[in-house]
Amino acid sequence: STGEEDLVDDHVDYAAIVDKMLNDSDVDRMDGAAMCKQVLSSAQRDALVYAGAAPPLIALLRDGSVEGKTIAATAVAELLFGFSETRPQAFIDAGVVEPLVALLRGENGYNDTDGKIRAASAIERL
Repeated sequence: STGEEDLVDDHVDYAAIVDKMLNDSDVDRMDGAAMCKQVLSSAQRDALVYAGAAPPLIALLRDGSVEGKTIAATAVAELLFGFSETRPQAFIDAGVVEPLVALLRGENGYNDTDGKIRAASAIERL
């Protein structure tokens, strides 16, 4: 064992992160998305996506504040980092392409340069 499995099981409550993003509070949704940015290993990213992180992140991309959209775009890009046979498809199946492209186009007045860079990075990683 590489110990990576232990990190997945012992140190992160992935369901709690997803639950936080499913909350009605914008602050909780952004906090949960920010937590997604902090997972370090490929196994942790896989576990978080498996726990259901894609749909609430996509919801935040669609209807969050400017700050929320930027945090979500960053989280999606981070979760797509590194090789994975399943993570990109999970995000595609959940509908991530349209809201990422909308951010890049500046739709609905979105003009955060960092968020646009993160959205482009996420698209590249798909």
